[in-house]
Amino acid sequence: MYRTLDYSKVDWAELAPGLRYRPLLLDQFGAGRIDIAKGTRTEPHQHTDEQITYVVSGRVTFRVWDAAKVVHTETLLPGMMFGIGSNVLHELSADEDSTLVECWSSAERHRSNG
Repeated sequence: MYRTLDYSKVDWAELAPGLRYRPLLLDQFGAGRIDIAKGTRTEPHQHTDEQITYVVSGRVTFRVWDAAKVVHTETLLPGMMFGIGSNVLHELSADEDSTLVECWSSAERHRSNG
């Protein structure tokens, strides 16, 4: 099985105001481009799939809560990557208009969004 995605022919899925994406989903893996507007912040959340985020442009801040509920903050610039394990509580905010590429170890939670 293989899939090709021509972004010029795919509509954006708006996940929240200021946050939109276009995914490519396989049976057990997903990836997608995410555009996030300056000032947009996701709610703290967690999921069973692992996630890797690559910053293409802009600047974003990840906040991650460890098992002791201590918050760790990382600011990511273009060319940087960030990995989040399964069931790790986290949130993302955009310090500038930003473009990201994210990959997920399971595509199931994204099917309703794209």
